[in-house]
Formats: sequence, C-alpha cells, structure tokens
Amino acid sequence: MIETLDPALAFLPVWARISLWALVCSALSMWLYRQLSPQAALKALKEAQGASRKRLRGYDGDMAGLYRLIGTDLKISLRQMKLILLPTLVAVAPVVYVMLVLADFYTGENAEWIFLGTMLPASLAIKYMFRIH
Repeated sequence: MIETLDPALAFLPVWARISLWALVCSALSMWLYRQLSPQAALKALKEAQGASRKRLRGYDGDMAGLYRLIGTDLKISLRQMKLILLPTLVAVAPVVYVMLVLADFYTGENAEWIFLGTMLPASLAIKYMFRIH
C-alpha cells in the first residue's frame, strides 16, 4: 500500500512523507483501540483505581490493612490489563507493519525515528482529544 501511494507524495520531503504516514497510522491505531476496547469498563476501573490510591495515600494503620489496600489496587490494575491486552495487540499491528515498511522503503533516512517521533505525540493527542481510556 505504501509503495503504491507514496509516489503521489513525492512533492513532499522525505521527513514530511514519513510524518504523514505516522499521523495516518496514529489515527487508525487509536480508532481500532477505541472500537475494540470496553471504554465504559475502563473508565469505571480508572475511577476505582483513583479511589483505591486515595485510600492508600490516606492510610494510617497496620501493615495487614496496608497489604489489603495494595492487593485491591493490584487487582484493579490486573483487571485493566486483562481488558486492554487484546485491543492493544490488534491496534499496534498496523503501527509495526507501517514502521517496518517505511524503514525498508526509506533506507538510510532514519525513518523509524521520524515515524516514532511523530506517531507517539500524535497518538497521545488523539487519545486525549477523543477521551480514549
């Protein structure tokens, strides 16, 4: 796909083409993640985690009670990991594919670093703009 579409972007410098592919990949990846992950459940877990950590910060008791609170917090974190594992693996597949193709297509241009340097902030911006959990 990149080999077919990239020549149409030949008027742009190489870094701009790589950055454009990174932006497209970021949007696709975050869209996939949002569609595949249970956003309502993740939001509820985030709120539960906040409450759990607030209890931990304010705890002033014995170690047994502290261990109980830490266990509760850990269970919430593990539930979150369970919910996001598959959606994350699916959403990252296009990122890995595009990055490898670009690295091969633009040999010697540091394509991976340009790609990652553009994609990571773009993905974070998309995540916050669309309130993806």
